[in-house]
Amino acid sequence: MGSFILTSPSPGFLSFTDKVTPITITGSVPQDLSDVSVDYTITMPGYILEHGQVEPNGDTYRITFDPTTLQQEFPNLDLIGRDDPMEAGLADTFTLNLLLQAQSETGLVYFANTITIQGNQVFVGE
Repeated sequence: MGSFILTSPSPGFLSFTDKVTPITITGSVPQDLSDVSVDYTITMPGYILEHGQVEPNGDTYRITFDPTTLQQEFPNLDLIGRDDPMEAGLADTFTLNLLLQAQSETGLVYFANTITIQGNQVFVGE
């Protein structure tokens, strides 16, 4: 059986030009699984910003994290750079938890991963 592979974002730094743009979370699922769904929760300290479920299109799943849209409901979410408040960027810490549930030949299986975005830096779990 394969594993829960995250293809984007990659660990490193996000770059924004004039404004904060949506961040796409994508990954692939093993081909030996069926009835696949991916639950996700996007949080920042003290707040659950968004929770949802996606079903893969083929063997790829896609989730969009849009800080600009979320800021309309959570005005304490900053859309300025942590290091330079005159530039577009992120200052807060966000956690994106992913849980893949699927059916394998031997039964129900789960895979999990976590993405942490601290300012414009991205950390991806194994």
